[in-house]
Amino acid sequence: MCGYETCGIAEITAGSFFSWFVFMTATFSILMCMDVLECFLHTLRLHWVEFQSKFYKGAGYLYTPFSFDSIFKKSVKL
Repeated sequence: MCGYETCGIAEITAGSFFSWFVFMTATFSILMCMDVLECFLHTLRLHWVEFQSKFYKGAGYLYTPFSFDSIFKKSVKL
């Protein structure tokens, strides 16, 4: 191991390049793992949603959005 005072520019450049290569390889590997995980989880979520739709029973009541007019009309009729 040498310091900056005793090493030549070629040794410093080679060490920097090797460090950069290791850093970029690790960064790329982490990003690719995250991308694969993202694709897997999205596919898993879609399969889950499609599976759950087999058990859906639409036995509810009609959705009516909130409005002050409808509340006022109901209170006037009472």
